[in-house]
Amino acid sequence: MDDNLCLASAVSKYAQVLVDTLDQMAPIKSRLITIQSNASWYGDGIRLQLKKGLEESLGASGAGLNLNVID
Repeated sequence: MDDNLCLASAVSKYAQVLVDTLDQMAPIKSRLITIQSNASWYGDGIRLQLKKGLEESLGASGAGLNLNVID
């Protein structure tokens, strides 16, 4: 039983060393990705129709959404 505990402890320490090394050598970086259409056919008219359609489908409640993100 003692051998299993020793092995489990060694595996746990090894895994933690790997995680620490990875965090130090290649830390996680967060990025903000903004998706915007650059298509020539996607103009202000389509954008306004989309926004109007969303406003109508959500009704008066607005469902807590900020429709200005469509602009």
